[in-house]
Amino acid sequence: MIDAGACLRRNYRECLGNRIDNSRELLRPRLVGLTKVEAEEHPGSYLATLFVYTAPRFRFSRSEQRLLEHALMGETSEDLAASLSLSTSTVKKHWRAIYERVADVDRELLPPSVAYSAYVSSRGAERRRRLLSYLRQHPEELRPWRLNSTA
Repeated sequence: MIDAGACLRRNYRECLGNRIDNSRELLRPRLVGLTKVEAEEHPGSYLATLFVYTAPRFRFSRSEQRLLEHALMGETSEDLAASLSLSTSTVKKHWRAIYERVADVDRELLPPSVAYSAYVSSRGAERRRRLLSYLRQHPEELRPWRLNSTA
């Protein structure tokens, strides 16, 4: 956490005394934190990005966000249908709408559709893998948003 940009607030060494030997120094409890002011002083740190507002590009609907959140947890289409109480065809329609929205905003993010290639069966899996990878790097896409917000 400290390497990522957090600041050490308290070490708790004095609370434990010598009950933890020096070879287990990394196991000592510590309190770390980061304020917005501290993050602004070190803008290149990884944790500083938590304080920078980035507007979502794709503006997924709430139902699409729920589906994507579950997919990020590793759920298959069948798992998604069960956990969201949807039919598998509805899940497929949601994926199609998500892919269309992403393609409208950023055509380069997902692989192009190739209708008659040897990779037809893996095309959907590859698109899903790329989209979920992008969302792991850009969690702001799953943040609630309002159409007329000024933030």
